[in-house]
Amino acid sequence: MAFERFVEIFQPSAMESGGAPRYTMAPVPEFDGFMTSFAGLTVGNGIYRVHEATSGPRADAFVSAAFPEYVNRIECFGFDWLGRQYALDWETVDHDGPSILLFDVTGGSGFKIPRNFVSFHNKLLIEQSEAALVVSGFQKWELENPASIPLPFDRCVVDGTTITNIEQRWIAVTQQRAAAA
Repeated sequence: MAFERFVEIFQPSAMESGGAPRYTMAPVPEFDGFMTSFAGLTVGNGIYRVHEATSGPRADAFVSAAFPEYVNRIECFGFDWLGRQYALDWETVDHDGPSILLFDVTGGSGFKIPRNFVSFHNKLLIEQSEAALVVSGFQKWELENPASIPLPFDRCVVDGTTITNIEQRWIAVTQQRAAAA
């Protein structure tokens, strides 16, 4: 299996939202296999989650609303406890596959992650977990909010304290940014 390090380190434990695999825009065997095995997965009490058939297309829509230049070219596959979305960009190739992008609505930024899909999960999330997932912030929040663990699949933490619905957060911030422009 291509994702043995991911499984070994994160010890996947909860398929909270049904786990139905999601569609794919183009055939990429590693992506298809990962999504078939892990769609709907929550790891590390919610620090990282994998989209499934319902949440993925919804994330594609709210990310594309916030970043219109990516309409019809991204596929969100995962998200972190802060509500940041990880996506494949089917229009750009990097490291032998579609580019991986990180979108952060709060910061109003989207940027390329210099990894392919497999090394993102097997190396970046493990070897650079602080940069990728802000692990220290999650651990602090986790200690201060034990009754909120695991973080529900459709929720994120805002400002290190408040739990909110991810989709509603993205929509509200996108509307605020548009009104201010």
